[in-house]
Amino acid sequence: RKRLQDKNKGVRKAALEAFAHAAPQGNRGAFFVVVGLLEDPAPEVRASALSAMVRLASHREELRVLDMISERARDRHPEVRNAALRAFKQLSPAGNQRAVVVIAACLADRDKEVRNTAVDMFPQMAACLDGEHGLSALQPVLGSDRAEVRLLVLKVLSCVATPDNDGAISMVSALLEDPDPSVKREALQLLMSLVPDKSRFAVISTMGRLKHGRTDARNAAISALSK
Repeated sequence: RKRLQDKNKGVRKAALEAFAHAAPQGNRGAFFVVVGLLEDPAPEVRASALSAMVRLASHREELRVLDMISERARDRHPEVRNAALRAFKQLSPAGNQRAVVVIAACLADRDKEVRNTAVDMFPQMAACLDGEHGLSALQPVLGSDRAEVRLLVLKVLSCVATPDNDGAISMVSALLEDPDPSVKREALQLLMSLVPDKSRFAVISTMGRLKHGRTDARNAAISALSK
């Protein structure tokens, strides 16, 4: 156990992994030793501590572990934030609304690898939620001022939204007049898959133009809808 306090971060990381492997699940002493290493100054040690903590936690500790993972998803270092997202899956709280909200927020992370992990994780973790709760977690991220983030939300929506889901249709329709051409194009393609009825699709896509920045486009949409 002394090696867990070694000055060399590589030694601490190796000692942590060996310690966690040797300790039985549910051992509270070992669990709290590992929890203490979530504050280690080295990000690679904090990242390893997340995985070890989940492995050692007893079932009665799951809510507390979920809180600690959520906190580390906001860690200053991307390696730790990425490890936190993977720890959610390791803990397996599929359908846990809080985990889903944290993962959704990471779609807007400043680190590309963390964003990509969030894209992979969200459909898996939201699978046990009813549709509206999964969609509500994405709504705040959809308002990002970064086009790359809005595109990621559309990518996730394409995995979790079902045809004729009014909530998903509303979210995607809001991007039909997005200032970024790539976002607008992806929104249109996704909307076509969500609204198989072509006449309804025409109405929805036309209504989207009511939010257009140009007056003539809005007037044309109003004229089309009145016919």
